[in-house]
Amino acid sequence: MTPAQWRLGRQIEGILAREIGLTDAALASHLKVTMAELRPVVGVLYRQRRVDLCWGYVVLSSRATAPERAA
Repeated sequence: MTPAQWRLGRQIEGILAREIGLTDAALASHLKVTMAELRPVVGVLYRQRRVDLCWGYVVLSSRATAPERAA
């Protein structure tokens, strides 16, 4: 991912920390980006288990909000 995409990923996580969840279209509108710019970033965040996709909504993953535990 490019540096701009990483920044977008951090913005997505920040928004989802305040909101319960948003649709792709609402998230793109809120961030003022196109769906083509948003989807690859959401895909990476999903594969990293930082966000989940639930019934058409993007939500912050429970793993992302849980405190880190020592091994």
